[in-house]
Amino acid sequence: AFIPSTDTGLIVIDVITAMLLLGQFVQLRRPSLLVLACGYFFASFIVIAHLLSAAEFIRSVRPHSANAGTTTWIFILWLSLFPIFVMLYAMLSQSDRDRPVAREHLVRATGLCVLTALALTGVCISIAILAPHPGLAQQEDDFALRTAGGTWLISAIALALLYLRTRARRILDMWLCVVLFAWLLDILIGGLLSH
Repeated sequence: AFIPSTDTGLIVIDVITAMLLLGQFVQLRRPSLLVLACGYFFASFIVIAHLLSAAEFIRSVRPHSANAGTTTWIFILWLSLFPIFVMLYAMLSQSDRDRPVAREHLVRATGLCVLTALALTGVCISIAILAPHPGLAQQEDDFALRTAGGTWLISAIALALLYLRTRARRILDMWLCVVLFAWLLDILIGGLLSH
């Protein structure tokens, strides 16, 4: 009951955040906000996949394609890819490329954002289904430590880049720093210290 309740809460929070960021994008028309909204749409879509995978839904629909590690891989890809959206936001938000998008391109840009998030989620699900999973207990521990360390490193780089590029001057930037710090603690406690 823990994973379904946690994932459901995360889906609601991620969708609300994505919609708020999309509203800010429509108002301010800054591409950096669209990139961040895309990241939150991706997070909500991949959490749905994680929820379905943890509930064995994917294995019941395609029993010969999904393996026991599908949920693990979806989780790893989710934790690894979301911080990359934050990195893209940080690099774009303080650059000359963050000029307002023309009003006539808002609908197309918004649709492209959602489709990109869906496509990336589809790629992640395919990777998760096809990726091998170590079978022996020692290999599983090594695998878990390596992947947790990798996702922690990606998140730490994202936090450092966000802070160095933005100095957390805006409330959104400060809030993202807090989100990434919590993300780092989650990976540290759940992935690195629990082994």
